[in-house]
Amino acid sequence: MAEAILAIDIGGTKLAAGVVTPLGEIVSSAQSPTPNREHADTVYAALQETIQRALLSAGGGWSVASIGVGVGGPMRVREGLVSPLNIPGWRDFPIVARLRADHGLPVALDNDAKAFALGEYLYGADRDHSDLMGVVVSTGVGGGIVSHGRLLHGRTFNAGHVGHMVAEPDGPGCICGGRGCVEAIASGPSIARLIRSQLRQGRESILANSAPESLTARQVAEAARAGDELAREGFDRAGRALGVGFAGAAALLDIDLIVLGGGVSNAGDLLMQPLRAALAEHARLDYIRDQVEVVPTTNPQHAGLIGAAALAAQEQYHP
Repeated sequence: MAEAILAIDIGGTKLAAGVVTPLGEIVSSAQSPTPNREHADTVYAALQETIQRALLSAGGGWSVASIGVGVGGPMRVREGLVSPLNIPGWRDFPIVARLRADHGLPVALDNDAKAFALGEYLYGADRDHSDLMGVVVSTGVGGGIVSHGRLLHGRTFNAGHVGHMVAEPDGPGCICGGRGCVEAIASGPSIARLIRSQLRQGRESILANSAPESLTARQVAEAARAGDELAREGFDRAGRALGVGFAGAAALLDIDLIVLGGGVSNAGDLLMQPLRAALAEHARLDYIRDQVEVVPTTNPQHAGLIGAAALAAQEQYHP
């Protein structure tokens, strides 16, 4: 029976679980919506149901030896406690202890964006880079840093929060309590929220014909592709915010590769063109000017699970 990893990717929008080989190959996967406004145990029960579907789908030829978990921050990794901003019911939730008790396996936990970065290093097309940053643009904006082939953790294991670098000092309020953070401008909910604000002020847009309170970044992207000026402005602003944040991160970290994942990154050139323009404008030091490449993940469908598996694989197979 071949060894495998149970990979778990916990986001504010969806829960995903999968059985993954130590080489990063997906054997099976399952996902469910995150009941992110519900009680902590309701969220955990939904996660367990998703896990069971993934395990059942894998069949009997696999022996799960460890669990890797990627989840939004902040968190206290050493204690196994998570408090993802986009799941209010989980505050100091003991995810590691609960999974160990229910599955009897070692658990490797980290921020989902850090897991994504490690997965890109271990299993992505650009694994030859020993120094890179992985960024997930989705319900939030998170980042992870790989330095000399190892995750950079920082003092509290929360290093890499590029989403909470300030791109617009007088910009919109952020869920973290600050103002003008990259996440407050470029995350999916933020893009939709800022467009809704403009619609309430009377801006003309084909989006005015839709229900504004249920507006999503995907709808904004569709409108932008159809030539809607307001929708395109929303993605221009999001891309610029990311580019400004990336320029600062590149100068600080001396990296030349940034890998982009998450649902919002599926907007493609709507996001990437203003991002790259802002990066070129602000990344002016010799060692980063024209040196920093921003590329999409090679496996957008399963990048979160591959990253979660990478956390367990590095502890078990690449210590």
